[in-house]
Amino acid sequence: MDWTIVVTTAITGAVGVAGVAGGVITSSKSARRNIIAEADRTRLADKRGIYARGVSALDNAMLADGAARAAEKRAESGEASGGAVAVVEDQYKSAAELRAKANEALGSANAAVSELQLIAEGPAVRLVKEALDSVSDLGVYAGHRNNLLGALRADLGEEARRAYSPK
Repeated sequence: MDWTIVVTTAITGAVGVAGVAGGVITSSKSARRNIIAEADRTRLADKRGIYARGVSALDNAMLADGAARAAEKRAESGEASGGAVAVVEDQYKSAAELRAKANEALGSANAAVSELQLIAEGPAVRLVKEALDSVSDLGVYAGHRNNLLGALRADLGEEARRAYSPK
């Protein structure tokens, strides 16, 4: 028996098995990285959706509260409505109905803020509460909203398009 052939064949076989094992391990690591990357993309997309719904609910609450306040003020003074508020008032017919709609919007905003606070990190947790607390004051709300958007973008790892300066 020629031992040179046996040893050469055994070494070639061992190298082949090692190559196959290496390929399996490499593809396993690559698949794991792809799964992790996809999970991260999905998590960020879910966060982005929750953040967008939260800010939208805050905006709706602010608009509904403003319309209700304007209608209540006019009802107290006996003044006629006009402009965009008149369109909203035509839909609901009374200050009481507008207040009920504003309260519904505030309830929805509270729910959205609670969900947002569960997943937000850093200053966004505090800023979303400040925005909710200020929906009845447009000037204050606008500043809180801009700060909140900056914090949410930072939490998502995106560049802030507006200045973000937490207090």
